Amino acid sequence: MYDTEPGGSMPGGPQRAQLAEAAGMAQGSGGMIDWEPEGTGKSQLIYSRSSYNNWTYFTVLDQREIAGALQTTRYGLIAMELALILLITVAAYVIAGYFTKPIRQITHSLPQHASLTPKNEIDWILSSINRLLSEKQSLESLMEAEQPQLETQFVLNLFRSRITAGELDHQLKRWRYDGGEARQYVTMLVQLDNVGKRESPDRDVLLLAVNKIAEEIVPAHNRMLPVLLNDNTQATILMFDGLDEAEIRRHMLDYAKRIVHAVKDYLKLSVSVGISRAYPKLLKSREACEMSKQALHQRLNLGKESIIFYADIESVVPGPVLLHYPSELESKLFDAIRIGDEQQVSAALYPLLAEFMKKSRNSMNLEVMLIRLVNNLIQLEQLLGIEVLLTADNHALYHRLLEIRNPEEVERVLVEQVIFPMVRSMEKKTTEQFRCLSEKIAAIVHEEYDRELSLELIGERLHYNPNYLSSIFKKEFGTTFSDYLMGYRLDMAKKWLTETDQTVKEIAERLQYHNPQNFIRSFRKKEQVTPGVYRKLRQNI
Repeated sequence: MYDTEPGGSMPGGPQRAQLAEAAGMAQGSGGMIDWEPEGTGKSQLIYSRSSYNNWTYFTVLDQREIAGALQTTRYGLIAMELALILLITVAAYVIAGYFTKPIRQITHSLPQHASLTPKNEIDWILSSINRLLSEKQSLESLMEAEQPQLETQFVLNLFRSRITAGELDHQLKRWRYDGGEARQYVTMLVQLDNVGKRESPDRDVLLLAVNKIAEEIVPAHNRMLPVLLNDNTQATILMFDGLDEAEIRRHMLDYAKRIVHAVKDYLKLSVSVGISRAYPKLLKSREACEMSKQALHQRLNLGKESIIFYADIESVVPGPVLLHYPSELESKLFDAIRIGDEQQVSAALYPLLAEFMKKSRNSMNLEVMLIRLVNNLIQLEQLLGIEVLLTADNHALYHRLLEIRNPEEVERVLVEQVIFPMVRSMEKKTTEQFRCLSEKIAAIVHEEYDRELSLELIGERLHYNPNYLSSIFKKEFGTTFSDYLMGYRLDMAKKWLTETDQTVKEIAERLQYHNPQNFIRSFRKKEQVTPGVYRKLRQNI
Protein backbone atom coordinates (compact mmCIF):
# COMPACT_ATOMS: atom_id res chain seq x y z
CA MET A 1 0.00 0.00 0.00
CA TYR A 2 1.05 3.57 -0.63
CA ASP A 3 0.10 6.54 1.46
CA THR A 4 1.07 10.02 0.39
CA GLU A 5 1.05 11.28 3.95
CA PRO A 6 4.31 10.43 5.75
CA GLY A 7 3.61 8.67 8.99
CA GLY A 8 0.13 7.94 7.94
CA SER A 9 -1.68 5.05 9.52
CA MET A 10 -1.50 2.07 7.30
CA PRO A 11 -4.10 -0.67 7.77
CA GLY A 12 -3.19 -3.52 9.91
CA GLY A 13 -3.10 -7.15 8.92
CA PRO A 14 -6.78 -7.96 9.39
CA GLN A 15 -7.74 -4.80 7.55
CA ARG A 16 -5.38 -5.62 4.73
CA ALA A 17 -6.92 -9.05 4.46
CA GLN A 18 -10.38 -7.50 4.24
CA LEU A 19 -9.18 -5.06 1.61
CA ALA A 20 -7.54 -7.85 -0.38
CA GLU A 21 -10.67 -9.97 -0.11
CA ALA A 22 -12.84 -7.02 -1.21
CA ALA A 23 -10.52 -6.32 -4.14
CA GLY A 24 -10.42 -10.01 -5.04
CA MET A 25 -14.19 -10.24 -5.07
CA ALA A 26 -14.38 -7.30 -7.42
CA GLN A 27 -14.27 -8.11 -11.06
CA GLY A 28 -11.59 -6.66 -13.21
CA SER A 29 -7.96 -5.77 -12.56
CA GLY A 30 -8.65 -2.45 -10.84
CA GLY A 31 -11.23 -0.29 -9.16
CA MET A 32 -12.18 1.71 -6.08
CA ILE A 33 -13.37 0.59 -2.70
CA ASP A 34 -14.44 2.39 0.44
CA TRP A 35 -12.26 2.25 3.54
CA GLU A 36 -12.86 3.68 6.98
CA PRO A 37 -9.71 3.50 9.18
CA GLU A 38 -10.07 3.68 12.89
CA GLY A 39 -10.23 7.09 14.35
CA THR A 40 -10.54 8.76 10.90
CA GLY A 41 -13.23 9.55 8.52
CA LYS A 42 -14.29 7.52 5.61
CA SER A 43 -11.76 7.27 2.75
CA GLN A 44 -11.51 5.66 -0.63
CA LEU A 45 -8.87 3.38 -1.94
CA ILE A 46 -7.85 2.86 -5.53
CA TYR A 47 -6.52 -0.61 -6.24
CA SER A 48 -4.94 -2.28 -9.22
CA ARG A 49 -3.98 -6.00 -9.61
CA SER A 50 -0.73 -6.68 -11.37
CA SER A 51 -0.74 -9.45 -13.93
CA TYR A 52 2.99 -9.75 -13.57
CA ASN A 53 3.26 -10.83 -9.92
CA ASN A 54 -0.44 -10.99 -9.02
CA TRP A 55 0.03 -8.31 -6.39
CA THR A 56 -2.75 -5.89 -5.59
CA TYR A 57 -1.64 -2.31 -5.13
CA PHE A 58 -3.76 0.09 -3.02
CA THR A 59 -3.53 3.88 -2.97
CA VAL A 60 -5.41 6.09 -0.51
CA LEU A 61 -7.42 8.75 -2.34
CA ASP A 62 -7.29 12.02 -0.29
CA GLN A 63 -10.02 14.52 -1.26
CA ARG A 64 -8.12 17.50 0.07
CA GLU A 65 -5.08 16.57 -1.86
CA ILE A 66 -7.09 16.12 -5.01
CA ALA A 67 -8.81 19.45 -4.46
CA GLY A 68 -5.47 21.19 -4.00
CA ALA A 69 -4.12 19.59 -7.14
CA LEU A 70 -7.15 20.64 -9.10
CA GLN A 71 -7.09 24.25 -7.84
CA THR A 72 -4.50 25.30 -10.39
CA THR A 73 -6.38 23.43 -13.07
CA ARG A 74 -9.55 25.32 -12.11
CA TYR A 75 -7.86 28.68 -12.53
CA GLY A 76 -6.43 27.61 -15.83
CA LEU A 77 -9.81 26.48 -17.05
CA ILE A 78 -11.39 29.77 -15.98
CA ALA A 79 -8.68 31.71 -17.80
CA MET A 80 -9.16 29.52 -20.84
CA GLU A 81 -12.92 30.03 -20.73
CA LEU A 82 -12.52 33.79 -20.53
CA ALA A 83 -10.09 33.72 -23.44
CA LEU A 84 -12.51 31.61 -25.47
CA ILE A 85 -15.39 33.93 -24.62
CA LEU A 86 -13.34 36.97 -25.75
CA LEU A 87 -12.25 35.20 -28.90
CA ILE A 88 -15.79 34.13 -29.68
CA THR A 89 -17.01 37.71 -29.00
CA VAL A 90 -14.44 39.24 -31.35
CA ALA A 91 -15.12 36.59 -34.00
CA ALA A 92 -18.87 37.11 -33.61
CA TYR A 93 -18.44 40.89 -33.92
CA VAL A 94 -16.31 40.55 -37.06
CA ILE A 95 -18.66 38.00 -38.60
CA ALA A 96 -21.71 40.08 -37.64
CA GLY A 97 -20.09 43.19 -39.14
CA TYR A 98 -19.36 41.29 -42.35
CA PHE A 99 -22.86 39.90 -42.67
CA THR A 100 -24.62 43.13 -41.57
CA LYS A 101 -22.66 45.36 -43.97
CA PRO A 102 -25.30 44.98 -46.74
CA ILE A 103 -28.00 45.78 -44.20
CA ARG A 104 -26.16 48.95 -43.17
CA GLN A 105 -25.76 49.92 -46.82
CA ILE A 106 -29.47 49.38 -47.37
CA THR A 107 -30.20 51.41 -44.25
CA HIS A 108 -28.06 54.32 -45.46
CA SER A 109 -29.61 54.13 -48.93
CA LEU A 110 -33.20 54.19 -47.74
CA PRO A 111 -34.74 57.63 -47.07
CA GLN A 112 -35.21 58.62 -43.46
CA HIS A 113 -38.83 59.00 -42.43
CA ALA A 114 -39.69 60.64 -39.13
CA SER A 115 -42.99 58.79 -39.08
CA LEU A 116 -41.28 55.40 -38.93
CA THR A 117 -40.48 54.21 -35.39
CA PRO A 118 -39.34 50.56 -35.81
CA LYS A 119 -38.11 48.22 -33.11
CA ASN A 120 -34.93 47.25 -34.98
CA GLU A 121 -33.13 47.76 -38.25
CA ILE A 122 -34.76 44.81 -39.97
CA ASP A 123 -38.17 46.10 -39.01
CA TRP A 124 -37.16 49.56 -40.15
CA ILE A 125 -35.93 48.21 -43.50
CA LEU A 126 -39.14 46.26 -44.00
CA SER A 127 -41.21 49.32 -43.14
CA SER A 128 -39.15 51.46 -45.54
CA ILE A 129 -39.48 48.88 -48.32
CA ASN A 130 -43.24 48.74 -47.80
CA ARG A 131 -43.34 52.51 -47.92
CA LEU A 132 -41.28 52.55 -51.13
CA LEU A 133 -43.55 49.99 -52.72
CA SER A 134 -46.57 52.06 -51.76
CA GLU A 135 -44.96 55.18 -53.20
CA LYS A 136 -44.04 53.25 -56.35
CA GLN A 137 -47.65 52.20 -56.81
CA SER A 138 -48.79 55.78 -56.24
CA LEU A 139 -46.21 57.02 -58.74
CA GLU A 140 -47.30 54.45 -61.30
CA SER A 141 -50.90 55.52 -60.82
CA LEU A 142 -49.89 59.15 -61.18
CA MET A 143 -47.87 58.39 -64.32
CA GLU A 144 -50.82 56.53 -65.77
CA ALA A 145 -53.08 59.48 -64.99
CA GLU A 146 -50.58 61.93 -66.49
CA GLN A 147 -49.97 59.87 -69.60
CA PRO A 148 -52.63 61.67 -71.70
CA GLN A 149 -51.06 65.03 -70.79
CA LEU A 150 -47.60 63.80 -71.74
CA GLU A 151 -48.91 62.41 -75.01
CA THR A 152 -50.71 65.69 -75.67
CA GLN A 153 -47.44 67.56 -75.15
CA PHE A 154 -45.74 65.22 -77.60
CA VAL A 155 -48.31 65.99 -80.32
CA LEU A 156 -48.09 69.74 -79.60
CA ASN A 157 -44.31 69.54 -79.89
CA LEU A 158 -44.76 67.98 -83.33
CA PHE A 159 -46.83 70.98 -84.41
CA ARG A 160 -44.19 73.34 -82.96
CA SER A 161 -41.17 71.51 -84.47
CA ARG A 162 -39.72 70.77 -81.03
CA ILE A 163 -39.04 67.08 -81.73
CA THR A 164 -35.74 66.06 -83.29
CA ALA A 165 -35.31 63.11 -85.64
CA GLY A 166 -33.37 61.23 -82.95
CA GLU A 167 -36.13 61.69 -80.37
CA LEU A 168 -38.97 60.85 -82.74
CA ASP A 169 -38.42 57.09 -82.99
CA HIS A 170 -38.16 56.73 -79.21
CA GLN A 171 -41.32 58.78 -78.67
CA LEU A 172 -43.26 56.86 -81.30
CA LYS A 173 -42.37 53.56 -79.62
CA ARG A 174 -43.24 54.98 -76.24
CA TRP A 175 -46.74 55.95 -77.39
CA ARG A 176 -47.10 52.83 -79.60
CA TYR A 177 -47.36 54.75 -82.88
CA ASP A 178 -44.96 52.53 -84.81
CA GLY A 179 -45.85 52.36 -88.47
CA GLY A 180 -44.56 51.03 -91.76
CA GLU A 181 -42.67 52.83 -94.47
CA ALA A 182 -45.87 53.36 -96.47
CA ARG A 183 -47.64 55.29 -93.68
CA GLN A 184 -49.05 58.69 -94.61
CA TYR A 185 -50.12 61.47 -92.22
CA VAL A 186 -52.77 64.18 -92.58
CA THR A 187 -53.37 67.12 -90.22
CA MET A 188 -57.00 68.12 -89.66
CA LEU A 189 -57.90 71.39 -87.90
CA VAL A 190 -61.41 72.08 -86.56
CA GLN A 191 -62.40 75.67 -85.68
CA LEU A 192 -65.54 77.02 -84.09
CA ASP A 193 -67.38 79.20 -86.60
CA ASN A 194 -69.18 81.36 -84.07
CA VAL A 195 -69.22 81.30 -80.27
CA GLY A 196 -71.30 84.45 -79.90
CA LYS A 197 -71.14 86.18 -76.54
CA ARG A 198 -69.94 83.18 -74.59
CA GLU A 199 -67.23 83.79 -72.01
CA SER A 200 -63.76 82.25 -72.34
CA PRO A 201 -64.47 79.35 -69.92
CA ASP A 202 -67.57 78.43 -71.95
CA ARG A 203 -65.57 78.51 -75.18
CA ASP A 204 -62.91 76.29 -73.61
CA VAL A 205 -65.55 73.76 -72.57
CA LEU A 206 -67.05 73.77 -76.06
CA LEU A 207 -63.66 73.27 -77.65
CA LEU A 208 -62.94 70.38 -75.27
CA ALA A 209 -66.26 68.86 -76.30
CA VAL A 210 -65.30 69.22 -79.99
CA ASN A 211 -61.96 67.56 -79.19
CA LYS A 212 -63.78 64.67 -77.52
CA ILE A 213 -66.11 64.27 -80.50
CA ALA A 214 -63.12 64.06 -82.85
CA GLU A 215 -61.53 61.47 -80.56
CA GLU A 216 -64.67 59.33 -80.64
CA ILE A 217 -65.36 59.60 -84.37
CA VAL A 218 -61.84 58.87 -85.68
CA PRO A 219 -60.73 55.33 -84.71
CA ALA A 220 -57.71 55.15 -82.41
CA HIS A 221 -55.64 53.16 -84.93
CA ASN A 222 -56.16 55.95 -87.51
CA ARG A 223 -55.03 58.90 -85.43
CA MET A 224 -52.79 60.31 -82.77
CA LEU A 225 -54.26 61.84 -79.65
CA PRO A 226 -56.45 64.86 -80.60
CA VAL A 227 -55.24 68.11 -79.00
CA LEU A 228 -56.31 71.73 -78.55
CA LEU A 229 -53.96 73.84 -80.66
CA ASN A 230 -55.10 77.24 -79.35
CA ASP A 231 -58.15 79.04 -77.98
CA ASN A 232 -60.36 78.26 -80.98
CA THR A 233 -58.71 75.38 -82.86
CA GLN A 234 -58.72 71.62 -82.35
CA ALA A 235 -56.08 69.55 -84.17
CA THR A 236 -55.76 65.85 -85.03
CA ILE A 237 -53.01 63.99 -86.89
CA LEU A 238 -54.52 61.09 -88.82
CA MET A 239 -52.53 58.05 -89.99
CA PHE A 240 -53.13 55.92 -93.08
CA ASP A 241 -51.25 52.79 -94.13
CA GLY A 242 -51.05 51.69 -97.75
CA LEU A 243 -53.77 54.05 -99.11
CA ASP A 244 -53.49 56.24 -102.17
CA GLU A 245 -54.37 59.95 -102.25
CA ALA A 246 -57.95 59.41 -103.42
CA GLU A 247 -58.70 56.91 -100.67
CA ILE A 248 -57.16 59.16 -98.02
CA ARG A 249 -59.28 62.07 -99.27
CA ARG A 250 -62.43 59.94 -99.13
CA HIS A 251 -61.73 58.88 -95.53
CA MET A 252 -60.89 62.45 -94.48
CA LEU A 253 -64.08 63.83 -96.02
CA ASP A 254 -66.12 61.18 -94.20
CA TYR A 255 -64.50 61.96 -90.82
CA ALA A 256 -64.89 65.71 -91.34
CA LYS A 257 -68.58 65.45 -92.25
CA ARG A 258 -69.31 63.30 -89.23
CA ILE A 259 -67.53 65.75 -86.93
CA VAL A 260 -69.41 68.75 -88.38
CA HIS A 261 -72.77 66.99 -88.02
CA ALA A 262 -72.02 65.68 -84.51
CA VAL A 263 -71.01 69.13 -83.26
CA LYS A 264 -74.14 70.63 -84.77
CA ASP A 265 -76.41 67.94 -83.29
CA TYR A 266 -74.93 67.72 -79.79
CA LEU A 267 -73.47 71.20 -79.17
CA LYS A 268 -75.76 73.28 -81.44
CA LEU A 269 -72.66 74.92 -82.96
CA SER A 270 -71.16 75.19 -86.40
CA VAL A 271 -67.54 74.30 -87.09
CA SER A 272 -65.33 74.35 -90.16
CA VAL A 273 -62.58 71.87 -91.02
CA GLY A 274 -59.25 72.50 -92.74
CA ILE A 275 -57.35 69.48 -94.10
CA SER A 276 -53.70 69.42 -95.16
CA ARG A 277 -52.05 67.42 -97.88
CA ALA A 278 -50.83 63.93 -96.96
CA TYR A 279 -47.17 63.85 -95.86
CA PRO A 280 -44.84 60.90 -95.17
CA LYS A 281 -42.79 62.26 -92.25
CA LEU A 282 -44.18 63.37 -88.89
CA LEU A 283 -41.46 66.01 -88.64
CA LYS A 284 -43.40 67.92 -91.32
CA SER A 285 -46.43 68.27 -89.05
CA ARG A 286 -45.81 71.98 -88.54
CA GLU A 287 -45.92 72.65 -92.28
CA ALA A 288 -49.06 70.51 -92.52
CA CYS A 289 -50.66 72.55 -89.74
CA GLU A 290 -49.98 75.74 -91.69
CA MET A 291 -51.60 74.13 -94.74
CA SER A 292 -54.75 73.46 -92.73
CA LYS A 293 -54.77 77.03 -91.43
CA GLN A 294 -54.49 78.36 -94.96
CA ALA A 295 -57.39 76.14 -95.94
CA LEU A 296 -59.48 77.55 -93.07
CA HIS A 297 -58.69 81.09 -94.28
CA GLN A 298 -60.90 80.41 -97.26
CA ARG A 299 -63.87 80.00 -94.94
CA LEU A 300 -64.31 83.77 -95.35
CA ASN A 301 -65.46 83.10 -98.90
CA LEU A 302 -67.15 79.73 -98.39
CA GLY A 303 -69.11 80.48 -95.21
CA LYS A 304 -69.59 78.42 -92.06
CA GLU A 305 -69.57 74.61 -91.80
CA SER A 306 -66.99 74.42 -94.58
CA ILE A 307 -64.74 71.41 -95.19
CA ILE A 308 -61.71 72.71 -97.07
CA PHE A 309 -58.84 70.67 -98.49
CA TYR A 310 -55.58 72.55 -98.92
CA ALA A 311 -55.10 70.79 -102.24
CA ASP A 312 -58.28 72.48 -103.54
CA ILE A 313 -57.26 76.03 -102.61
CA GLU A 314 -53.52 75.74 -103.11
CA SER A 315 -53.65 77.61 -106.41
CA VAL A 316 -55.63 80.45 -104.80
CA VAL A 317 -53.27 81.11 -101.88
CA PRO A 318 -50.31 82.66 -103.76
CA GLY A 319 -50.56 85.74 -105.92
CA PRO A 320 -50.64 89.52 -105.55
CA VAL A 321 -52.98 91.35 -103.22
CA LEU A 322 -55.46 93.31 -105.29
CA LEU A 323 -56.91 95.77 -102.81
CA HIS A 324 -60.13 97.65 -103.38
CA TYR A 325 -60.97 99.60 -100.26
CA PRO A 326 -64.56 100.93 -99.98
CA SER A 327 -63.71 104.41 -98.67
CA GLU A 328 -67.21 105.83 -99.26
CA LEU A 329 -68.86 103.13 -97.15
CA GLU A 330 -66.25 103.68 -94.44
CA SER A 331 -66.98 107.41 -94.48
CA LYS A 332 -70.69 106.73 -93.88
CA LEU A 333 -69.80 104.44 -90.99
CA PHE A 334 -67.54 107.06 -89.42
CA ASP A 335 -70.23 109.74 -89.74
CA ALA A 336 -72.65 107.44 -87.92
CA ILE A 337 -70.06 106.88 -85.19
CA ARG A 338 -69.53 110.62 -84.81
CA ILE A 339 -73.19 111.27 -84.12
CA GLY A 340 -73.51 108.22 -81.84
CA ASP A 341 -76.40 106.62 -83.72
CA GLU A 342 -76.33 102.83 -83.41
CA GLN A 343 -79.01 102.30 -86.05
CA GLN A 344 -77.06 104.29 -88.61
CA VAL A 345 -73.88 102.47 -87.58
CA SER A 346 -75.52 99.10 -88.24
CA ALA A 347 -76.88 100.31 -91.55
CA ALA A 348 -73.41 101.50 -92.61
CA LEU A 349 -71.30 98.69 -91.16
CA TYR A 350 -72.93 95.66 -92.78
CA PRO A 351 -72.53 96.94 -96.37
CA LEU A 352 -68.90 97.79 -95.56
CA LEU A 353 -68.16 94.27 -94.30
CA ALA A 354 -70.04 92.74 -97.21
CA GLU A 355 -67.80 94.72 -99.56
CA PHE A 356 -64.76 93.47 -97.64
CA MET A 357 -65.82 89.86 -98.13
CA LYS A 358 -66.80 90.42 -101.74
CA LYS A 359 -63.39 91.78 -102.67
CA SER A 360 -61.39 89.24 -100.62
CA ARG A 361 -60.75 86.38 -103.00
CA ASN A 362 -57.29 86.13 -101.45
CA SER A 363 -57.34 85.98 -97.63
CA MET A 364 -54.51 88.53 -97.56
CA ASN A 365 -56.89 91.11 -99.01
CA LEU A 366 -59.18 90.90 -96.02
CA GLU A 367 -56.29 91.06 -93.56
CA VAL A 368 -54.99 94.26 -95.17
CA MET A 369 -58.45 95.83 -95.19
CA LEU A 370 -59.14 94.89 -91.57
CA ILE A 371 -55.82 96.40 -90.48
CA ARG A 372 -56.61 99.55 -92.42
CA LEU A 373 -60.08 99.78 -90.90
CA VAL A 374 -58.70 99.40 -87.36
CA ASN A 375 -56.03 102.03 -88.04
CA ASN A 376 -58.66 104.43 -89.33
CA LEU A 377 -60.87 103.74 -86.29
CA ILE A 378 -57.94 104.54 -84.00
CA GLN A 379 -57.33 107.80 -85.86
CA LEU A 380 -61.03 108.62 -85.54
CA GLU A 381 -60.83 107.95 -81.81
CA GLN A 382 -57.93 110.34 -81.47
CA LEU A 383 -59.81 113.05 -83.38
CA LEU A 384 -62.94 112.56 -81.29
CA GLY A 385 -61.03 112.39 -78.00
CA ILE A 386 -62.37 109.00 -76.86
CA GLU A 387 -60.59 105.82 -75.77
CA VAL A 388 -61.92 102.43 -76.72
CA LEU A 389 -59.36 100.72 -78.93
CA LEU A 390 -56.32 102.01 -77.07
CA THR A 391 -57.26 100.53 -73.69
CA ALA A 392 -55.55 97.51 -72.12
CA ASP A 393 -58.48 95.24 -73.05
CA ASN A 394 -58.09 95.88 -76.76
CA HIS A 395 -54.31 96.00 -77.22
CA ALA A 396 -54.42 92.70 -79.12
CA LEU A 397 -57.30 93.68 -81.42
CA TYR A 398 -55.20 93.24 -84.55
CA HIS A 399 -54.27 89.68 -83.60
CA ARG A 400 -57.80 88.76 -82.61
CA LEU A 401 -59.29 89.98 -85.89
CA LEU A 402 -56.60 88.36 -88.02
CA GLU A 403 -56.99 85.01 -86.24
CA ILE A 404 -60.76 84.91 -86.79
CA ARG A 405 -61.66 83.23 -90.05
CA ASN A 406 -65.42 83.40 -89.78
CA PRO A 407 -67.26 86.43 -91.26
CA GLU A 408 -69.94 86.30 -88.56
CA GLU A 409 -67.34 86.33 -85.80
CA VAL A 410 -65.41 89.20 -87.42
CA GLU A 411 -68.63 91.16 -87.61
CA ARG A 412 -69.54 90.35 -83.99
CA VAL A 413 -66.14 91.43 -82.65
CA LEU A 414 -66.18 94.68 -84.63
CA VAL A 415 -69.75 95.51 -83.61
CA GLU A 416 -69.80 94.46 -79.97
CA GLN A 417 -66.22 95.11 -78.91
CA VAL A 418 -65.15 98.01 -81.10
CA ILE A 419 -67.72 100.10 -82.92
CA PHE A 420 -70.73 100.07 -80.58
CA PRO A 421 -68.52 100.89 -77.56
CA MET A 422 -67.16 103.80 -79.62
CA VAL A 423 -70.72 104.88 -80.45
CA ARG A 424 -71.82 104.79 -76.82
CA SER A 425 -68.72 106.64 -75.69
CA MET A 426 -69.18 109.19 -78.44
CA GLU A 427 -72.86 109.57 -77.64
CA LYS A 428 -72.06 110.55 -74.07
CA LYS A 429 -69.29 112.88 -75.11
CA THR A 430 -70.95 114.65 -78.01
CA THR A 431 -74.46 115.31 -76.76
CA GLU A 432 -73.47 118.83 -75.76
CA GLN A 433 -71.25 119.22 -78.81
CA PHE A 434 -74.12 118.27 -81.12
CA ARG A 435 -76.40 120.76 -79.45
CA CYS A 436 -73.80 123.49 -79.69
CA LEU A 437 -73.02 122.73 -83.33
CA SER A 438 -76.70 122.53 -84.25
CA GLU A 439 -77.28 125.86 -82.55
CA LYS A 440 -74.42 127.34 -84.57
CA ILE A 441 -76.07 126.14 -87.77
CA ALA A 442 -79.42 127.56 -86.66
CA ALA A 443 -77.75 130.88 -85.81
CA ILE A 444 -76.21 131.02 -89.28
CA VAL A 445 -79.65 130.38 -90.77
CA HIS A 446 -81.17 133.19 -88.67
CA GLU A 447 -78.47 135.64 -89.74
CA GLU A 448 -77.94 134.64 -93.36
CA TYR A 449 -81.34 133.31 -94.43
CA ASP A 450 -81.50 135.95 -97.20
CA ARG A 451 -78.23 134.82 -98.72
CA GLU A 452 -77.26 131.75 -100.65
CA LEU A 453 -76.97 129.12 -97.96
CA SER A 454 -76.33 125.33 -97.91
CA LEU A 455 -74.85 122.68 -95.66
CA GLU A 456 -71.87 122.43 -98.00
CA LEU A 457 -71.04 126.09 -97.42
CA ILE A 458 -71.63 125.79 -93.67
CA GLY A 459 -69.53 122.60 -93.57
CA GLU A 460 -66.62 124.39 -95.22
CA ARG A 461 -66.92 127.22 -92.74
CA LEU A 462 -67.16 124.95 -89.67
CA HIS A 463 -64.78 122.28 -91.04
CA TYR A 464 -67.28 119.43 -90.92
CA ASN A 465 -68.60 116.97 -93.44
CA PRO A 466 -72.01 118.15 -94.79
CA ASN A 467 -73.54 114.70 -94.27
CA TYR A 468 -72.33 114.73 -90.68
CA LEU A 469 -73.84 118.19 -90.11
CA SER A 470 -77.10 117.05 -91.67
CA SER A 471 -77.26 114.04 -89.33
CA ILE A 472 -76.63 115.91 -86.10
CA PHE A 473 -78.93 118.77 -87.11
CA LYS A 474 -81.79 116.39 -87.76
CA LYS A 475 -81.07 114.56 -84.49
CA GLU A 476 -81.22 117.80 -82.46
CA PHE A 477 -84.06 119.65 -84.24
CA GLY A 478 -86.08 116.73 -85.54
CA THR A 479 -86.08 118.06 -89.11
CA THR A 480 -83.70 118.36 -92.02
CA PHE A 481 -81.58 121.42 -92.60
CA SER A 482 -83.36 122.27 -95.86
CA ASP A 483 -86.78 122.08 -94.22
CA TYR A 484 -85.59 124.21 -91.31
CA LEU A 485 -84.11 126.81 -93.68
CA MET A 486 -87.25 126.89 -95.82
CA GLY A 487 -89.45 127.16 -92.74
CA TYR A 488 -87.47 130.09 -91.37
CA ARG A 489 -87.51 131.86 -94.73
CA LEU A 490 -91.28 131.42 -95.00
CA ASP A 491 -91.67 132.82 -91.47
CA MET A 492 -89.71 135.90 -92.59
CA ALA A 493 -91.85 136.05 -95.76
CA LYS A 494 -95.02 136.13 -93.61
CA LYS A 495 -93.52 138.96 -91.56
CA TRP A 496 -92.62 140.97 -94.65
CA LEU A 497 -95.99 140.33 -96.25
CA THR A 498 -97.65 141.73 -93.14
CA GLU A 499 -95.29 144.60 -92.24
CA THR A 500 -93.91 145.83 -95.60
CA ASP A 501 -95.10 146.71 -99.09
CA GLN A 502 -92.58 144.50 -100.86
CA THR A 503 -94.00 142.56 -103.74
CA VAL A 504 -94.17 138.81 -103.78
CA LYS A 505 -91.47 138.77 -106.44
CA GLU A 506 -89.15 140.99 -104.38
CA ILE A 507 -89.67 138.84 -101.31
CA ALA A 508 -88.99 135.66 -103.34
CA GLU A 509 -85.76 137.10 -104.78
CA ARG A 510 -84.65 138.32 -101.35
CA LEU A 511 -85.22 134.87 -99.93
CA GLN A 512 -83.08 133.29 -102.70
CA TYR A 513 -85.99 131.91 -104.74
CA HIS A 514 -84.85 132.40 -108.32
CA ASN A 515 -88.32 131.52 -109.59
CA PRO A 516 -91.26 133.28 -107.83
CA GLN A 517 -93.53 130.37 -108.68
CA ASN A 518 -91.37 128.08 -106.53
CA PHE A 519 -91.76 130.52 -103.63
CA ILE A 520 -95.55 130.67 -104.13
CA ARG A 521 -95.80 126.84 -104.20
CA SER A 522 -93.69 126.47 -101.04
CA PHE A 523 -95.70 129.18 -99.22
CA ARG A 524 -99.06 127.68 -100.22
CA LYS A 525 -97.87 124.20 -99.18
CA LYS A 526 -97.16 125.46 -95.69
CA GLU A 527 -99.92 128.05 -95.14
CA GLN A 528 -102.59 126.56 -97.42
CA VAL A 529 -102.90 129.98 -99.20
CA THR A 530 -100.82 131.97 -101.65
CA PRO A 531 -98.65 134.92 -100.47
CA GLY A 532 -101.06 137.44 -102.02
CA VAL A 533 -104.12 135.98 -100.27
CA TYR A 534 -102.16 135.79 -96.99
CA ARG A 535 -101.35 139.53 -97.22
CA LYS A 536 -105.00 140.45 -97.84
CA LEU A 537 -106.15 138.30 -94.95
CA ARG A 538 -103.64 139.89 -92.58
CA GLN A 539 -104.53 143.42 -93.74
CA ASN A 540 -108.23 142.82 -93.05
CA ILE A 541 -107.54 141.81 -89.45
